[in-house]
Amino acid sequence: LHDALPISFYERGHHVINVDMEKDMMRITEKERPDDINLCVGVGNKEGEASFFRQGDWGGLSTFVESNCKKEAMETESKIHITTLKKICNDYVKDKVISFLKIDVEGMEKDVLLGMDFDMYRPKILVIESTLPCTDIPNFSEWEHIVLSKNYHFVYTHGVNRYYVADECQELDERFEPWEVM
Repeated sequence: LHDALPISFYERGHHVINVDMEKDMMRITEKERPDDINLCVGVGNKEGEASFFRQGDWGGLSTFVESNCKKEAMETESKIHITTLKKICNDYVKDKVISFLKIDVEGMEKDVLLGMDFDMYRPKILVIESTLPCTDIPNFSEWEHIVLSKNYHFVYTHGVNRYYVADECQELDERFEPWEVM
């Protein structure tokens, strides 16, 4: 979810909800994007708490999925508050149009998708990390059926991320360059 909108869009007046469990990363985001809504929470399929495994110097490989941890890179384990995309949308989005939703959650894609109400909130474009962390091994077979069942269709991949467009926004399909289907 973090870094869902490039800085050039921000500079043009567009704002987003940034979600990151890494406090250091969120401090950078808050400094760069003070007019955005910046939330330091985890996202999953239900409210609660989960173990968060911080890894690496800047935390970009941190995860809630213990099996994705690189033991040599793990620094700390802590409990983090988990919320859902539905609750975030209920609290902050309300009746606003969601142009796109980026999900980059190091192996928690299925849980995050299960915590969203796609009937109530319809992002036009979904951008979802589709490989196992730090690899080029696809993992979208674990969650893609959720997206497709919510009336989205696949339009593009560059390997790491897969892009889906809401069926009611098919006019956006032509904006994506043809690419290898994985």
